[in-house]
Amino acid sequence: MPGRSETTGGPPPLLGETPRDLTLEDALALTRSTAIRAISPIVAGSAPVSVRPLERELMVIGATAELFTMRHLTMSQGSFLPPGDPTRAAAVCVLGAKGKTELFGNHPALGQWLRIGQRRFRVIGVLASKGVSLGEDLGDMIIIPVAEAQSLFNTGSLFRIIVEATAPEAIPRAKESILSIIQARHEGEDDVTVITQDAVLATFDRIFKALTLAVAGVAAISLVVAGIMIMNIMLV
Repeated sequence: MPGRSETTGGPPPLLGETPRDLTLEDALALTRSTAIRAISPIVAGSAPVSVRPLERELMVIGATAELFTMRHLTMSQGSFLPPGDPTRAAAVCVLGAKGKTELFGNHPALGQWLRIGQRRFRVIGVLASKGVSLGEDLGDMIIIPVAEAQSLFNTGSLFRIIVEATAPEAIPRAKESILSIIQARHEGEDDVTVITQDAVLATFDRIFKALTLAVAGVAAISLVVAGIMIMNIMLV
């Protein structure tokens, strides 16, 4: 996550000094490391999602195609986000199973258009109900390309970067690479904290549920800011 934590024995604090933002360019720079197999930059926020006359407030996740295999997701219909340049926006979305049922009922969702805020997106896939990421059921979420999410929330920063090492034994080397690359890009500042998957899963569920309660019932787009969450970089 942005901001350096010197505390040992637990995850970094949720609140603290304002850190330097992590950007999509930072995420792409990490692919230079030979210890890193894949990365998925993430933007997260809450927004009203509507299919006339129905509307639901859903968690919106901006991601890349790599998230599908990195988080072991499965599809019930259609396909996940298309691979390609993560800096290019595309008005497509993948619905969670619960969101699909509540917005479309028994009617087909594939190929249909919906609105996130005031923007139109075409449904290209529906996640299987067992799709889980970071300890949270994705049934109540909608996933869009990361560049599209940055535009939707009018931000250039990331919520976090998920990183997959080439092998378990490569995690220490991947961590060193991440710190070195980000430090070089952030004018020598050691301003990120790298957290492994085990540490994140122990606390992410509690934090995510608190966040969900905070945005529930707010019928307006709201961005999840990196500084209030537990991590921005995870090695898996």
